[in-house]
Amino acid sequence: VRAAVLPFESAGDDGKLPNGIRQRLDTFPPHYLSTTPPDRIAADLAIIGNLQPGQVVVKGKYESETDTVEYRVFAFERDVKGCFHRTCGALSAKRLEILSAQISTTSDGVVVDGFRVLDNDFDGTVPEERIDEVAESVRNTLLGKIDVPELFQRHRRYNATRTSGPLSNLPTRVVVDNRSSDRCTIIDVFAHDRPALLYTIARMIYQMDLSVELAKIATHLDQVVDVFYVTGLDGRKVEDEGRLQYIRDELTATIVEFTRQEPGCVPV
Repeated sequence: VRAAVLPFESAGDDGKLPNGIRQRLDTFPPHYLSTTPPDRIAADLAIIGNLQPGQVVVKGKYESETDTVEYRVFAFERDVKGCFHRTCGALSAKRLEILSAQISTTSDGVVVDGFRVLDNDFDGTVPEERIDEVAESVRNTLLGKIDVPELFQRHRRYNATRTSGPLSNLPTRVVVDNRSSDRCTIIDVFAHDRPALLYTIARMIYQMDLSVELAKIATHLDQVVDVFYVTGLDGRKVEDEGRLQYIRDELTATIVEFTRQEPGCVPV
């Protein structure tokens, strides 16, 4: 991280970072440090520095270059169990298309998750009121003030907009890769895109006692190719072959069952 982009009071006269900031940066996973712009890291550090136990901070920002909104979620891990799938659910219920997600948790338990979304309710600039409304929904979901099925029920108009059948006949596939990463088990999901699919997959991953370290979301025509880097509760990749097969089978069955439901059904 270049000291020049950090708040001016953070760097010393020699341009070096104080030990406190260096120690904080050392708590982040490598993928966060390698993929997050320095100015974003500086902003994240400022929020984390003021974060209080029990607090959930959600920030949204529209970017005109990509016509997308980035929502960033900050909380202590112990306060937001299931943060990834619940955030996916809140965003999907608000009719947002999730394009990518960066899931990061520091070694001392601070969640810093980023979601880039497309808001199809607006052409061009997304109003600040809309961004604040979505951020509040995410915050209330993570604080347990509303659950995801209830949020979907409130916004069922989203589900009614996509009722046509799939454009392709490619099968649902779940591929588990245990070789490409030293620390994580990689789950590749190929399935027909529809509202709440990502939430359904992420919730199932959580229910199988897996933690998502990184998620890559992509859509080609009407098929999603979602990639999840996961670890077990011990923070390590899953090595047991029987458990790996269980993960494949359960995810496949969950996706197939979900896609058989009528469009507009509220996730439970």
